[in-house]
Amino acid sequence: MVWQNVRRFFRNPYFARSPHDRGAFTILLVGAQLALWYEIFHVMPYYYTDANGGTSWGSTAHIAFVVFLYASSLANVYMMIRSRVVCNLAALGMAEDPDWPYCERCLCHRPPRTHHCPVCDVCVLKRDHHCWFGGVCIGHTNHRYYFCAILYMFTAAAYSNFYHFSFMLDQLQHLGQFGIPICITIPHFCAMFGYLTFYQFLVAVLSFIGFFLLGMFSWLMFIQIVQIGTGQTQYERKCGNYMYNNGILDNIQAVFGERWYIAWICPCFSSPLPENGAAFRVSEVKSK
Repeated sequence: MVWQNVRRFFRNPYFARSPHDRGAFTILLVGAQLALWYEIFHVMPYYYTDANGGTSWGSTAHIAFVVFLYASSLANVYMMIRSRVVCNLAALGMAEDPDWPYCERCLCHRPPRTHHCPVCDVCVLKRDHHCWFGGVCIGHTNHRYYFCAILYMFTAAAYSNFYHFSFMLDQLQHLGQFGIPICITIPHFCAMFGYLTFYQFLVAVLSFIGFFLLGMFSWLMFIQIVQIGTGQTQYERKCGNYMYNNGILDNIQAVFGERWYIAWICPCFSSPLPENGAAFRVSEVKSK
C-alpha cells in the first residue's frame, strides 16, 4: 500500500516494482539525509566555529553548496522517475512497423533501440539499463536526469571526501599513518579490539562509505561519458554498434536536448529532445 502511494506521487506505475528496487531506493533516500546531517552537524563545526561558539561566513558558503548538491541530486532523481520511458506508439503518433523486432512479452513490434525490461516488464524507448537506486529504467526521456544525478552525486562525493579528510585524520590520529587505512577498511574489527570508540567507529565507517561512493560514481560517470560521446546505449556498447554515432555535439543533444548547455544546471530547465524515441538519425558508420 505504501509503495502504491509512492507510485501515485511520482505518477509512474512502473516505479520500484521489485524488492531490489525498493531496497536500493530506500538506501538512496536514507543515505542522502545521513550524508547531509554528517557534513553539516559534525564535519562543518570542526572547521567553522568562532570563539563565541557561532559559525563563520565560511560555514554559510559550505552549507549553501552542500544543500545545492543535495537538492540537485534528488531533484534529478525525482525527474528521472517522473519521466515516462515506456514505449507507447499511440502517444507518439506512430504505427507499428512489421519490420521492427517483435517483443514476445508485449506482443507487439518494438521500434529500433527499444528493449524489454524484465524488471518493469515493459518495452522501454532507447533503453540503456535498469537503475535499481532510481527504481526505473533509464531510456530516451530520462537519460539526461540520470546523468545529471550521477554528476551531482559524484561532485558531492568528491567535495565531501576532500572536505572532511582532515577531520577524519584528526579523529583517527592515534592509529598512526599505517593504522588509519586499515581501520577505515575494516572498522568493525578495530572497534572489536578496542582501537576505536563508538564515535570514531562511525567516522571510520562513514569515511569508508565516502571513498567507496566516490569510486562508484567515478566509474558510472566514466561509463556514461563514453556511451554518450559515442551515441550508444549500454546494449549497443556491448555489441559494438556505432550506428547512431553522429558526432559529439549531436550525441550530446540526443541525451540533453537542444538546450544542452543549460540542461545540466537545473532539471526544471526545458530542453526538448531532437528525436521522439522511436525514430533516430542513422550514422554512416554502421559498426567499428
